[in-house]
Amino acid sequence: TRSRQQRRNSRLDGLVGASEQWRGVVHDARQVARSREPALIVGERGTGRLAIAEAVAKLAGCADIRVFNSADTLSVGALDWISRFRDALAPESTVILRRIDHLIPEVAAALAAMVGEAPDRTRIIATTESATTGDFADATLLDRLNVLRIDVPPLRNRRDDIPPIVRHLAARLGRYSVDPGVMAVLYRQPWPGNVTEVRQTLRAAVARAGTEDLEIRHLPLRVRRMRNRKPLHGLRQQEADAIIDAIATTEGNKKDAARLLGISRATLYRRIDSYGIGLDALGFSRVPENDRRPR
Repeated sequence: TRSRQQRRNSRLDGLVGASEQWRGVVHDARQVARSREPALIVGERGTGRLAIAEAVAKLAGCADIRVFNSADTLSVGALDWISRFRDALAPESTVILRRIDHLIPEVAAALAAMVGEAPDRTRIIATTESATTGDFADATLLDRLNVLRIDVPPLRNRRDDIPPIVRHLAARLGRYSVDPGVMAVLYRQPWPGNVTEVRQTLRAAVARAGTEDLEIRHLPLRVRRMRNRKPLHGLRQQEADAIIDAIATTEGNKKDAARLLGISRATLYRRIDSYGIGLDALGFSRVPENDRRPR
């Protein structure tokens, strides 16, 4: 039946969705799984880029999946990290490169050369927040990885996915039914931290509920404050997106973000509150001493 076909077109290993946008992601993921060409998965933090990459590898029947995080070049050392990556480029393996937009120039240049000379039957999948050439330390690396591509929309742009994601994550936490009132509150959230933020929110709520049924009162305060607000649309959503981008660009410095947006810091804080933008979910909960909220 048509509904059964739609469910099939919305499934990846361990991942769920119901929107047209998500079905597009699944379609692109299956194309990547059928090919050995390098692929790029582009999306905001928390959208599930790594999980999609792993699902693609499993869909292709690959048992040898190796994940390399760009951040590890600092702890492991660039030379050791590059050596491990070179050793991982084996036939029939899938190598996943996380956050390639964070690579330093020397490492990016080395990877570009190795990707170009990778053995046959080696699948390379990279994840990034941006596919803009100017955001990369080495444009050649981007060109060599951006053969096939999966664009993962932020959760706020595919709200039909929120209910199935909530039910799926709640079930993994041992809650096999979600109160309609709780679901309605969660549906209204802007979710700047995307699926990761949904997971963190549910985990906190389940911990508070203990053995009780999950209710609205168990949700974090920042979520309950949004319970009577409507989801953002149109210009308000565009402005909220611009604020999120500015905060990410300035690494959480609200003073610099306000300057980038051309508004005062007080106005920025008012709009953060108005749009329900969760700075914790963005990873910018700490406020520098010179960036205290205006009184």
